[in-house]
Amino acid sequence: MKLKYRAPLIAIAVTALVSTVNAYLSYQTELEAIETARQNQLQQVARLVNAGIETQSQLLLSVAQTIISISSIEQLFQQREREQLLQELLPTYELLSQRYGVTIGQFHTPENISFLRLHQSDRFGDDLSFREMVNLANSRQSTYAGIEIGRGGVAIRGIVPVSDGDRPLGSFELGRSFLPILNRLSNLYDLEVAAFVDNQFFQNTTFDPDREVTLIGNYREIGSTNWPLLEPIISSEFVKGINDTLYRVQTIEGTDYGIVSIPMSDFSGRKIGTIVAVRNFSNFQELSRQFFLMAIAQTIVQIVLISGAILLVFNGFLLRPLLAIDEQLKKLASGQMIEDENNLCNRQDEIGEIARHCQKLQQKLAPQTIKIEKNNETESI
Repeated sequence: MKLKYRAPLIAIAVTALVSTVNAYLSYQTELEAIETARQNQLQQVARLVNAGIETQSQLLLSVAQTIISISSIEQLFQQREREQLLQELLPTYELLSQRYGVTIGQFHTPENISFLRLHQSDRFGDDLSFREMVNLANSRQSTYAGIEIGRGGVAIRGIVPVSDGDRPLGSFELGRSFLPILNRLSNLYDLEVAAFVDNQFFQNTTFDPDREVTLIGNYREIGSTNWPLLEPIISSEFVKGINDTLYRVQTIEGTDYGIVSIPMSDFSGRKIGTIVAVRNFSNFQELSRQFFLMAIAQTIVQIVLISGAILLVFNGFLLRPLLAIDEQLKKLASGQMIEDENNLCNRQDEIGEIARHCQKLQQKLAPQTIKIEKNNETESI
């Protein structure tokens, strides 16, 4: 293959290789940035879920403290006036239920007996000694807030002790189920969330017999924002045995989902289940595709521009002068006189040196060239 073909091909091949490697490295850097952004989002989701539960439990505790600080409420509870206490608090409870999703309001005696359920006023007198939060509030006269499993299942609660100064009167709690909190997290932060609790902790609970039970392994689903969407995404590996927050990205039917498994602990710190939050990561997939297309376009543009520049330099500064010198040497070889039509002798580089050597060679061969020309003319006569 001639130099005028081989050299450009080598230059284009090297340019293509360098441009492709550069684009690949750039694309990998962008992918790493995307992965970092995804991990940051998943970590933020975990913080938001934990903060949401903590905020709600402290809010319930604060409201419970406000209610029990009303002297008439304390007095009615002290006198064990159940019906009057119900009439006094029911409007407030209904307002809390409508506006803030409160689903539990209950008074307990110092013996851990249910005195009044605002949410089920016809049920009272049952022993709640199995509930550690009630036991501790009454025995230690301390406030507690967090997750606990009661008769109706898992709830976020705030409980305060009640006393007349010297004598404990019992305790009062407010609570709300998980689903309103999960819905709030979903609406605020564009998530789908489900909560699961180990089935062994439901020994003293009573469930609606008509409610369908969803189990993943031995974990019962206690609330979810969109179970038809979450069901094919959440498997047992995201629910069982989660002791530390787990971050994962999983592709389902061509769509990436960021999945966060958060250990769920009750108010005492005992692990009882898992909260799984899922966020659609299709926006990152689209961004990745855009970066890929940009990398391809960048490679093509680099190959065209750099190869074009190399060919321009090669042809203009090297190939054309070499071809001109080649024509001069052919003429010398055939005994013809040559002229420096392209002013190559004036160049101050290697091409100029070769052109000047050709002129010197012509000067040395000039007598022989003239003799050859005369012989040719004689023969033609």
